[in-house]
Amino acid sequence: MRKYIGLILISMAILQFSCTEEDEIIRCDAQPNISESLYGTTSSSVTITGASILTNCLEIRFSYTGCTDVATYDLAVSEIVSDTYPPNRAMRIVLSEEGNCSITQSQTYRVDLTILQVEDTSRLNLELEGWGEPLVYGY
Repeated sequence: MRKYIGLILISMAILQFSCTEEDEIIRCDAQPNISESLYGTTSSSVTITGASILTNCLEIRFSYTGCTDVATYDLAVSEIVSDTYPPNRAMRIVLSEEGNCSITQSQTYRVDLTILQVEDTSRLNLELEGWGEPLVYGY
């Protein structure tokens, strides 16, 4: 009996330490909006302070000057997929706000990338306006 208890305790310890942060479930806040008309609209200015791909989510950290309670934002994605390898998609944060506030706000926004996947390839370059380098999305 002691042998089994010891074996169970060792197994539990191994399982606990074998999990990494990568094993955590990453939740996305929203879906990207694939729309050429939205992508081409005029928007309030945002400053991208960070961008990274977490599994199937694009996490964007950005700041802007305005009112947080009346601002809405969306990730607008161009409908055009470039004919390169890997394919490219252009995107940008579209921010609209009302009111006259001059407070600098910071946001973190996670967007689900799965609807952007392209057939016959397992990679996609994401060109985020305001971010200096393409983000490579592997799926």
